[in-house]
Amino acid sequence: MEFLELASHREYIHLSLEEIKVCDNSPLSGRSLVEAQVRSHYGVVVAIEPSDGKMEFNPPASHVIHSGDTLVVIGKVSELKDLEKDCLSR
Repeated sequence: MEFLELASHREYIHLSLEEIKVCDNSPLSGRSLVEAQVRSHYGVVVAIEPSDGKMEFNPPASHVIHSGDTLVVIGKVSELKDLEKDCLSR
């Protein structure tokens, strides 16, 4: 809770918590978090909810992203917009 309070403080207002769905033709689909460089380029992956609905919190770098997954991420608004674009199309 302290982290969320800090992240939402005025000086950190550029951070956002988002749910982003991975589409069928996403270049991220079939790649691990580390292969896709999700954390280094876009922000922190808080959780991944696969299409079966079993939420995995704090997934390891080896976790493979699949189409239909929903990524729960926190990061800069601009980085999350880039991630959303990469989750949508090739």
